Amino acid sequence: MSNTDTLHPGSHTAPVTLLAKEEWRELAEAHATRVDELTRNHLERHARGEKHPMWDFLFDYYRYSPGKFRRWHPGVTVALEGECPHREWKYYRSDGGLTQCDSDAFLAKRGKAARYIADLLASTMARTAHFDCFCLHSWDTRYASKHESFRKSATISHNR
Repeated sequence: MSNTDTLHPGSHTAPVTLLAKEEWRELAEAHATRVDELTRNHLERHARGEKHPMWDFLFDYYRYSPGKFRRWHPGVTVALEGECPHREWKYYRSDGGLTQCDSDAFLAKRGKAARYIADLLASTMARTAHFDCFCLHSWDTRYASKHESFRKSATISHNR
């Protein structure tokens, strides 16, 4: 049986952890605070119209806004008590005052991608790490013409 055999709608039953409203709100607020700390400088630069080769690449290329990162998700096996914004979110369901991830709905829609990613991660874990690139080729390709002075000041060694 592969690691991804459980990534099929209706094929899994996981124990559920129940979080009281005060508990999950504290976790959600702590998460949002941490995201704000990590993205504050980027948002301030963006508001001033300043460019940054690495942060702009992360948020433009991958199209995940800092606001999306602020959305705290409790996890597949966690149920939230009380009113919560998750009730209105895609792939969540509410029943009897509890809200939790609707993993069956998620896997029905995104199961193929989830299985692909799980297989990719499993095969990556099974291989010896290779650290000489750090994805700088992608960064360099995107920002070479826009940030020539920064590019020339950076020393990049290529192990071949």
